[in-house]
Amino acid sequence: MQKCAKEEIEGALAFHSLSTIWYQTRKLPETTRRDWIKQLCELLTISGADNKAVLGAINDKDFKDFEDALQDCCAAAFEADYTITVNVKDFKGVSKIPALTPKEFLELKA
Repeated sequence: MQKCAKEEIEGALAFHSLSTIWYQTRKLPETTRRDWIKQLCELLTISGADNKAVLGAINDKDFKDFEDALQDCCAAAFEADYTITVNVKDFKGVSKIPALTPKEFLELKA
């Protein structure tokens, strides 16, 4: 995030991840949650997918997890260089965009 804030790189967040963040932070005050999501939206480009891409993700049986398939199609729509995830193993060999752990990415861009 610091590299995005310093405009060293451009980062993106899949549109559907916003609802996951909202849900995962449900124990926090609503104003805090809204502020965090607003800051993310100001810092990152929010990437979506069109109907064709979502149908492609639904039909992509190589991905075991539908959310991973959606992440990959949003990364492709953004024309991302990498998908940054702690779940690299589920992307190996099936994703359109190479997946790296946060540590691997920071070491690459150091």
